[in-house]
Amino acid sequence: MIPLDKVLALAGVSASSVTVLTGETSIRTVDELAQAARAHRLRDLPGLNISLEYHILRCIKELRSANRGILMDVAHFQAAEVKRWLAEIKGVEQAEIVGELRRGMGLVTAVEVLAATSDPAGLIQAFTCSPLVGMLKEKGKTRIEVASSLGLPVTLHVVEPDRFGAALLNMTGSQAHLLRLREMANRQGLSLDTILAKAGSDEEEIYRQLDLPFIPPELREGQGEIEAARAGRLPQPITAEKIQGDLHMHTNWADGLQPIEAMAEAARARGYRYIAICDHSPLIEEAGGLDQVRLVAQSEEIAGLNRQYSDFSILSGMEVDIRTNGELDMPDDALRELDLAIASIHIPYEQDSKMITERLIAAMQHPLVDILAHPAGRLLKEPNLYEADVEELLRAAIRTGTVLEINSGPDRLDLSAEWARRAREYGVDLVIGSDAHSVQQLGWMQFGLATARRAWLEEADVLNTFTLEELRCRLKRHQGTRHLNSSKL
Repeated sequence: MIPLDKVLALAGVSASSVTVLTGETSIRTVDELAQAARAHRLRDLPGLNISLEYHILRCIKELRSANRGILMDVAHFQAAEVKRWLAEIKGVEQAEIVGELRRGMGLVTAVEVLAATSDPAGLIQAFTCSPLVGMLKEKGKTRIEVASSLGLPVTLHVVEPDRFGAALLNMTGSQAHLLRLREMANRQGLSLDTILAKAGSDEEEIYRQLDLPFIPPELREGQGEIEAARAGRLPQPITAEKIQGDLHMHTNWADGLQPIEAMAEAARARGYRYIAICDHSPLIEEAGGLDQVRLVAQSEEIAGLNRQYSDFSILSGMEVDIRTNGELDMPDDALRELDLAIASIHIPYEQDSKMITERLIAAMQHPLVDILAHPAGRLLKEPNLYEADVEELLRAAIRTGTVLEINSGPDRLDLSAEWARRAREYGVDLVIGSDAHSVQQLGWMQFGLATARRAWLEEADVLNTFTLEELRCRLKRHQGTRHLNSSKL
């Protein structure tokens, strides 16, 4: 049975709200929690709302569909639990996430962790008895597969400390990358196995022995990264430290959980210099979208908060829905008063790809639409929300000067790494937005960053690595429509 407290922790329910939920309701099991969420009996409890209710349901669904892949937020939650357990075990010298999750894949088949200890057999046996384990699947001398107490497939690899570097490379993969490394070693008259044996605990030493710079895990997909490294053209993938702001988040003015000030303080604690509040427009009734009057009131609150800060800025924005005819769900005079506007589709109305694409491009042509959010309608474990011609969207982004978003929502990761890399080739400006509806979800930025790294994006490719002044200069409303080389279109 999946523990109720772990599901609530995964969903981001605070400890105080857990106490309320379990104390004021008869909910004691995950089944009862799911029934209450489906009946909309959670959203009015203190500390919860419609967004968190939806997220609870999503987490339960993900745990029950782990055989179809595990989303990044769920996988990282499970991996963190394993690493916390390992940190308390005497003799464990190192522990790292490996496999698909280390390579930043949005959907993984299992959670894999590598640990180094001088007593592999003892650690394997200890893990067998761990409260993290729900069911033992397979146990060997250096590897154990289990179904965790959350029902997720977890593999723990255990090696001696002097084998950690080689194991870290091998357990991370991909197979295509490892094969190319082996082929390269052979052409140089070297043995990759010999290099691995001498690497000790240092994975980077393996690349040095092959006269290569260190190749970040997210790039190890056999897609030209070794050739790029040899030619000195390997990108310097964007890092979390370079992110200066988050341009897509929601508050309790609509379907977010926390007030603006709480989101701002949490963002400042992450080292950001600015954020943009982008609550929904009225079309999304269930989300409590803001009409023009409430949008003005929210902007006034933001202005008041900004007067308190000397080193931080809150931008007034909106995630405005695109209607079926391509018009925006908010009048121009309201959008003109904002610092930025994000456009998106949440209700596709069963339109075909051509109509959806035309609808999106119509919004991109609007002079006050700065960013197109979750452009492709991608959903990782469900049918896409809609099917758009993404190539046409990239061309339109160049023509109109519209920025495209990599949405960090773990069930979206839209744009995909493949399309984000293509956008970079076009020269399209990109941002990474958390789409956070709570303070905890600000951490979703790491998932968008992983996608950006897999897309070979560097700091200069992502506008929210810029200072606020530099960012403003790149937004459409401040620069007008760009006209670039038509050969790229």
